[in-house]
Amino acid sequence: MKKSDPISILLVGQSGNCQDIRRALGESRFKHKLIEASNSEQAKGLLAENQVTVIVCDKDVADGTWKSILEHAHGTAERPPVVVCCRHADERLWAEVLNLGGYDVLQSEPLVYDELIRVIESAHNHCPKIKTQSA
Repeated sequence: MKKSDPISILLVGQSGNCQDIRRALGESRFKHKLIEASNSEQAKGLLAENQVTVIVCDKDVADGTWKSILEHAHGTAERPPVVVCCRHADERLWAEVLNLGGYDVLQSEPLVYDELIRVIESAHNHCPKIKTQSA
């Protein structure tokens, strides 16, 4: 995958956060491919089947948490950056996500479209697999 290819986003979760993100991306002209998983088991399967460059994960996933998604992502060859999405992010969550190797936290209430795109593009540019293939 080259930096000019669409950003491949794995969106994990079923909450209103994910619905808002799905809607915002669907209405945009932002060049992306959206892959969706409703839980962590499904996300693990999709990570094995698809080349994902950014994971946007709800803080609370039906069969686990963002931590299980992050742990699994770090165990893949691509090591896609993980952005945790939460309605009301606080300093504790931000610190925990960053300390465990997550990329960022996206506060989704209100969901600011420009911030969503900025975070996804920044995470995409940070993806180790993209850097090595474009160098």
